[in-house]
Amino acid sequence: MIRKLRKTTAYGIRRGRTLPFLVFFVALIAANDSFAQSIAISGYVTDASNGEALVGTNLYEVYQRKGTTTNQYGFFSLTVPGDSTVIRFSYQGYATLTFTFHSSPEELQRIEMQPIVVESDSVLVVEADEYEGLHRQVQMSSLKVSMAEVEALPALLGETDLLKVFQLMPGIQSGVEGSVGLYVRGGTPGQTLILLDGATVYNAGHLFGFMSTFNTDAINSAELIKGGFPARYGGRLSGVLDVTMREGNRKEFEGRGAVGLLASRVTVEGPLAQGRSSFIVSARRTYLDAINWGIQKIRGSDYIQGYHFWDINAKWNLDISKRDRIYLSFYAGRDKGYENDQESLNPGDNYQDRFELAWSNATLTSRWNRVINARMFVNTTFLLSRFRSSILEQSNYRSGSRNSILEDRYMNGLTDVSIKTDLEYFSRRNHQIRFGGVLTRHLFIPSIQRHQELDSGRGVDTTVVIPLRVPTTEWSTYAEDEVTLTRWLKGNLGVHTSGYHTDGSIYSSIQPRASVSFLLHQEWAVKFSYARMRQYIQLLSNSGAGLPTDLWLPSTSRVSPQKAWQIAAGIARTIDVHALDISFEGYYKEIDGIIAYREGSNFVGSNQNWEDAITAGRGWAYGMEMYVRRKRGRTTGWVSYTLAWSKRRIPELNEGRIFPHRYDRRHYVSIALMHDLGRRKISATWVYSSGHALTLAHSRYRQDGILIDVYGSRNSYRTPSYHRLDLSVRRPSRQGKRSEVTVSLYNVYSRRNTFYLYTEEHQSLDPNVGYNIDERTIKKFTLLPIVPSVSYRFYF
Repeated sequence: MIRKLRKTTAYGIRRGRTLPFLVFFVALIAANDSFAQSIAISGYVTDASNGEALVGTNLYEVYQRKGTTTNQYGFFSLTVPGDSTVIRFSYQGYATLTFTFHSSPEELQRIEMQPIVVESDSVLVVEADEYEGLHRQVQMSSLKVSMAEVEALPALLGETDLLKVFQLMPGIQSGVEGSVGLYVRGGTPGQTLILLDGATVYNAGHLFGFMSTFNTDAINSAELIKGGFPARYGGRLSGVLDVTMREGNRKEFEGRGAVGLLASRVTVEGPLAQGRSSFIVSARRTYLDAINWGIQKIRGSDYIQGYHFWDINAKWNLDISKRDRIYLSFYAGRDKGYENDQESLNPGDNYQDRFELAWSNATLTSRWNRVINARMFVNTTFLLSRFRSSILEQSNYRSGSRNSILEDRYMNGLTDVSIKTDLEYFSRRNHQIRFGGVLTRHLFIPSIQRHQELDSGRGVDTTVVIPLRVPTTEWSTYAEDEVTLTRWLKGNLGVHTSGYHTDGSIYSSIQPRASVSFLLHQEWAVKFSYARMRQYIQLLSNSGAGLPTDLWLPSTSRVSPQKAWQIAAGIARTIDVHALDISFEGYYKEIDGIIAYREGSNFVGSNQNWEDAITAGRGWAYGMEMYVRRKRGRTTGWVSYTLAWSKRRIPELNEGRIFPHRYDRRHYVSIALMHDLGRRKISATWVYSSGHALTLAHSRYRQDGILIDVYGSRNSYRTPSYHRLDLSVRRPSRQGKRSEVTVSLYNVYSRRNTFYLYTEEHQSLDPNVGYNIDERTIKKFTLLPIVPSVSYRFYF
């Protein structure tokens, strides 16, 4: 019977019928649960000061030594044998709470935790429990950061940045200096899934990739997973960044704002409907364009150059019953850089040239949470995501009544519409089961090119539009079981299935996932993970800087999806006495289907079919990571070290030979420290990395009077090593916590780090031959020396 059931289940999974079998599996466990005598405690954990959900709160049952954590909505469910239980609730930065329950409560519990006000070392001696340590978590290769840490660390031009804090952690690298791209374990930014309240963010950069789109005043929690992916995540090969927005203060109306050298932001939040609802609205904008416009007008210049960005986050939620809650969240942002130049040669004649580069993001999330019973939680979500970019070149000539316009416009983008359902079942038998599915309709716009010639004097109006739109459909289902087999052995086993319809072709994939944690000692654990991933959409980049000219493209009958598998193993230790988490991990990853431009190809602004402009190959990445983090005390922070290799082999490039990935960096070290001095808080970060790889011509020769460059192997040059120290000091006003001033220094010792390398040619007289010869020297361009900044933060 068991053998027959196993064969039937395997057949169903191969046929993509994951959900029906999971429902059957859950029903079996639920039927078995009904015979067990136990207590089921469920509810929500929130901040006592504002009602905000505390995501990832640790729960620890004292007698059975069993634990769990709250989900991204602050919901928990914990089942223990017997007729009474003692549960301890702990969360970083909050006072630990202990509750005793004598029977299964019928109502959902509302646990409110008090934030800790830091005044002395003694305040920070928080009662530690065994469950909250890193060694007790099944998930490995996962990084979390609080918004308090993001706000505390030094920031370029005073703009706190979530993505740049993650770049200080092991296994995560940036591209060029200052960029917010996430290169996770040898992958590319396009291989990292970025979610904001479940909606995909396709371009996470402002200011040409130097700032992220995430306004920290609107963010509740953030987690970055780089391996051992749970089955509920899919669609990317290398990483998942899951960001949850704040829900708004349910206790009282409040606001906050900040003024920096680059931008200002303001946030307003408060309760609605007698505390059953809340909202938050947070907006941010630069004023570089206004300052630059004023300077150029004072100078009387006809040449105007400018840039600005803005973004807005908004969220609303409502408890429609004790077990039902609805959410609506929204994000929109836009960047625009432009140049205007005008000239009048004769009275009545006017020439005007205009160049414009713009890009925008928008997401919309509508979701309904329902607690079916103490052990079942359901979430249904509607998602919308949109990305657009455009390049405009325009020349305008006016002479009397004559108007002549020559315009070229290039646009690309992507729109997603999705419906998703997720279920969580908390079994009496040490199982936490998650299953669900998502259906997504993609509309790719790889290129819309518009050419217009208009001359009113000659009666000419020529407009040529070359549109290219590609609709595709993607779907997936998943099932995972986080199971506690014994006190010493835990695991998360799951499967993610997916399918993709495009251009008359259908692709499908079964992706097994597994994570296992074996507790060797009260403070030590050994962990293993395996994950197979599939990615149906591709990011084609020519710069690595996250510029808006990067293209999101679909898989087609000619371009196969990317796929990867990764294994990882590691050791984790928690030293409660010193509040230290320590981990060592090693990983190996293979990627198939990596795309790149063919030699000499550039799809942007050309009439070339994008499928003809690319080629594909394979990649490998492997390495070791060390991470030491202190969570409590006056001095907190972390130290990380990464030793890594990342290689590529693309048959049509580099004569088919293996070459290093552009951002293959052998060594990467980062230190982030925060220290509380009472009224003043200081922080420092230091980073060091080996140089990245690039391709340069090593010589040149003349043929028929034309200079021809000679290149060696692809990415055979290395930039010099990179290192930088940043400092910041934050001091609140004397009137309390109503305002504060932060002074920061970026690149304290003004290290001339390489932004890019280039070659410079000159001629010199060779005395041996008696005539001039061409010589070539490699030069480096540096971007950011020491950069001081000051920002002012206020509360109302």
